[in-house]
Amino acid sequence: MEMFMKVAAKLSSNRYLGAIRDGFIFALPLTVTASFAILINNVILADNLPFSLSNPAYYGEGFISVIQNVRYIFSSIEFGGLQWIAPIVVMGIAFKLSQASKAERPFTNAIIIFAIFMTILPKGDLVTGGFWQNQWVGGYTAAIESGLPAITFSALFSGSNLFTAILVGIVFTELLLKFQSIKRLEIKLPDQVPPAVAKAFSTLIPAILTFLIAGIVAMLFYVFKPFEYGDLSSFIAGLFQQPFLALAKTNVGGTIIIIVYVFFANFLWFFGLHGPNILSGFATPTLMALGLENQAIFAQTANAYSPELATFTMGFVDAYTQYGGSGATMGLLIAIFFFSKRKDYKAIAELSLAPGIFQINEPVIFGMPIVLNPILGIPFVLAPLVSVIVPGILTSIGWLPKVVVSVPWVMPPVINAFLATGASWQAAVVAVINLVLITLVYLPFVLAANKMIDTNQAVEEVTEA
Repeated sequence: MEMFMKVAAKLSSNRYLGAIRDGFIFALPLTVTASFAILINNVILADNLPFSLSNPAYYGEGFISVIQNVRYIFSSIEFGGLQWIAPIVVMGIAFKLSQASKAERPFTNAIIIFAIFMTILPKGDLVTGGFWQNQWVGGYTAAIESGLPAITFSALFSGSNLFTAILVGIVFTELLLKFQSIKRLEIKLPDQVPPAVAKAFSTLIPAILTFLIAGIVAMLFYVFKPFEYGDLSSFIAGLFQQPFLALAKTNVGGTIIIIVYVFFANFLWFFGLHGPNILSGFATPTLMALGLENQAIFAQTANAYSPELATFTMGFVDAYTQYGGSGATMGLLIAIFFFSKRKDYKAIAELSLAPGIFQINEPVIFGMPIVLNPILGIPFVLAPLVSVIVPGILTSIGWLPKVVVSVPWVMPPVINAFLATGASWQAAVVAVINLVLITLVYLPFVLAANKMIDTNQAVEEVTEA
């Protein structure tokens, strides 16, 4: 156990995992804004739902034409929000790594790494309206030779290129920081030169050297085409990202990934370690990439039941396992309010209810406490795992729609599931069922805590007598 704690502590302080996590946080305003645009277009303004504002069976043609213009507004917002995820993640990673290394101009470094990301990407093959056909149909070269528009704007800059964005963000930021640490490479200008200009020139040679390495990498892929992939982006996507995401989309692969993630995210909290933060560097690229892919497909099809959609995403975790925050502690609060005899538990529960509704539960974790408390620690780990079962099964058999909209994690339970699935009443019902289940998981342990305090009071009475 001591060894496990050391490993967990090292992971929590790892600068690369922290940078990946923060890079995705940089993109959060974009994904959430795009999500609400998708929700409005595909629910409120949908043209395939009864009584929706775009349904010509109920409204005149003039009104419908106005609604179509309104839909264009939200389609534009969705495009602007989702199509820049990869560059934002690249810049976020570069910025955080530069901050951690105490670089003088972290934002300048982020811009340089964004440009290097562009340098790595394929040139001359970007065709508007095309599609990225380089993984399974004859390879990259065959696609180009046959005249196919092999790579789209979306494929290069959206969530489908996240793995390349992470690799470029880490490797080339480290190269840039290494060159910047070499004082001989710093151009020193006279004192009369304005400071802003002098600082810009100070990183000129490190930037040029980093660009040169990026250009060489791009040239090597272009010339040698390893495994028939003519650029780093296609190479990573074809050999690593797409096969792994395809595995994660399967019921077996997705179930294993979600159970492992949910278990360790809450198990680490038992020791006072922020499990989701520690695991985000591993889980976010996969679960977030699947979620972004779901959003893009839903934006095009307005079908939350499509077999192309992944069942288990980061949105699934938020919608069905985070009731009250990590450990699904809303079930604990409900059990305490109705069945606990302990005044200390009830006092903490009353203080924790308001933040718990918005998935903030540090008062519960450290106030009960749950940390290093086996009585409450066991259901804290077990309840989120139980909450995966019902929605997982119902989604797999096609009764429950997939999670297709990115909803802020602070959204209250039930409402979160309703919005995340494209306004599905089935998801809201399942969320209520899950809330009952997690309360039942916590209940025996709350009753056990009652017996413990009764026993303690009896011991005290005997001692006083």
